[in-house]
Amino acid sequence: MHEGEVAATNLAHAVEQQVDDAVTSADMILVGIVHRARHDAGKADALEDLNSILATQAAALPQLAGLFVYDENGRWIANSLRTLPRNANNADREYFQYHRDHATPGPFIGPPVRSRLTGDWILTVSRRIDHPDGSFAGVALATIPLSYFQKYYARFNLGERGLIALLRDDGTLLARLPFVESGIGKNLSSMAIFQDYLNHPGSGSTHRRSELDGVARIYAYQHSERYPILVTAALAHDDVLLNWKRDAASNAAALLLLTTVVALTGWRFIRQLRLRQRSERALAESEQKIRSITDNLPVLISYVDRNRRFGFVNATMQQILRKPMSAILGQPMADVIGEERYRDRIDNIDAALAGNRVEFELEAATPDGTRHVHTVYLPDVGQDGEVHGFHALSADITELRAAEARIRAIADNLPALIAYVDSDQCFRFSNNYARELPLARSGSLTGMTVAEAFGEAAYPALLPHLQAALEGDRMSFEHALGVDDAARVLHCEFVPDRDRHGRVLGFHWLATDISAQKRVERQLQRLARFDALTGLPNRSLLQDRLAEAILRARRGNTRLALLFLDVDRFKTINDSLGHHGGDEVLVQFAQRLKASVRISDTVARLAGDEFVILLEGLPSADEATLVADKILGAMQSPFSIAGALRAVSTSIGIAVSGPGEPGTPESLLKTADEALYAAKRAGRNAWEMLAA
Repeated sequence: MHEGEVAATNLAHAVEQQVDDAVTSADMILVGIVHRARHDAGKADALEDLNSILATQAAALPQLAGLFVYDENGRWIANSLRTLPRNANNADREYFQYHRDHATPGPFIGPPVRSRLTGDWILTVSRRIDHPDGSFAGVALATIPLSYFQKYYARFNLGERGLIALLRDDGTLLARLPFVESGIGKNLSSMAIFQDYLNHPGSGSTHRRSELDGVARIYAYQHSERYPILVTAALAHDDVLLNWKRDAASNAAALLLLTTVVALTGWRFIRQLRLRQRSERALAESEQKIRSITDNLPVLISYVDRNRRFGFVNATMQQILRKPMSAILGQPMADVIGEERYRDRIDNIDAALAGNRVEFELEAATPDGTRHVHTVYLPDVGQDGEVHGFHALSADITELRAAEARIRAIADNLPALIAYVDSDQCFRFSNNYARELPLARSGSLTGMTVAEAFGEAAYPALLPHLQAALEGDRMSFEHALGVDDAARVLHCEFVPDRDRHGRVLGFHWLATDISAQKRVERQLQRLARFDALTGLPNRSLLQDRLAEAILRARRGNTRLALLFLDVDRFKTINDSLGHHGGDEVLVQFAQRLKASVRISDTVARLAGDEFVILLEGLPSADEATLVADKILGAMQSPFSIAGALRAVSTSIGIAVSGPGEPGTPESLLKTADEALYAAKRAGRNAWEMLAA
């Protein structure tokens, strides 16, 4: 049972991560919408621009059902659909009433509701919009269809009696697998598993017998660190004992390990950034103190008049010069510090006596080696505007420069982008990792704007995150450098940099390359949707395509057909050729099926030697029989298996719907299966057709 607990815990963690990512992606868009709505209020073309932005951003996140903006009375003023329903008003929704009555700036996750546009169940994520005076101005809303979560949960093999549930902190059920519509939105806070969570918040696991169906299960729960959301995953005791479940637990553990490694790496990088931030603040405080003229500071402080003669030096400078005060005060600079040093500084001296503040660094040879000296010339300007001389402050920064060189060397060798962006969105620092990224402009980022570095095409996707960071919000998101599967994907963290008064000066940018992780995710997604042997869609993907085809047939008043096929006497073939030979027969069989249909048709493998073909937009039932005849003809040529020719035939069951009356996926499959058995009874290597 321990392995079952690990599997359930990992499953709960994976589901919690998915909902966290979905809500975070939606909320980051809402942050930009709220910012734009607040700052563009009153502009003539603001609503038209806002509608366009909402449509663009909604299209960029396929998990979103829509983006909406409502005014303080609940009226629709903008949405991603580009059309406004007549007299539409959402003032009765819980999220609207919550933001109207609460001035909290964060996101609010509402209970599941049915969309007034589509009738589908949706999850709402919203933020409050304020007028400049802080009063309530409306609500920005993102909606996520519950089907998005259901499809993700369906990827996991939970066994016959496993379940996944997504709840709010108050016990409201948001989503569930298996899906039970009557339970959506119901409060489950009185159930024993929820009480376990209340007694041990955060995460945990327990063994309980269900109060509803009496099944003994392992329940694992995981609370989101960011949002008031609780995930529970349950595996039946009997299912845990199966061998394939142990494999699933192993995969989940590997995923958890990968997530942990990425998280620890990010934590180490952020910690380095924080150390750098503290060092910079300490330096700023030190520079402030240096400006106080005192003999007790370990800096060189002096005053030079308009005739370029020393009027004052502190004790530290006198010790460096190794001269009595009488040989310094009133004497020309060139005589006191030497002609060579004076020539090195002549341009800076001229600038200071012209009324300019001058700051520079020089290397000075000493008995202890070369030292780096940082000097500031501050002009002494009287009330009459005349420059009477300048104050000079010099400090030995050799150790500082050495420390900066060490920090720079560390940063340049980290496998991550580390940079600093100021309030003008201009890079003021970046490590050498930037040279390895396929940006719009190569080389060091220092001095470039973000738009110049990443390109005008990529800049709009970054803009909401940039604006939020410069408003003081810490941001975490993913950004793709390209649009195809080979694109580099960066996980970005924006950490705002504030001065002592709380003003945002800029932000630190940490970006790690997660391209390999994304490729693994895509591979896992493909494995979950396609048959590994033939490369054809599997049962799960067929169910999705069949459901979509039924909707299209109803809307377009067209007919569709479902062909159910298997290989005649496949068991005999498999026994005679062995499993390897049987697999080769299935591969060649699948190839001939694909070659016999249109590109737009779906050929899927259900299991074993069972295949299904989905045909859409048929003008008549005869079209399906023509395809069946073509397939029978394609199988006439012998199959070449292990260097020998083998005759292979197939039997086909056809279910054809009436125009606009496609039925259900279950009815189509059942009818096609019955037709297949009729073809078998008729002698095989033939087809039979039944009306769905």
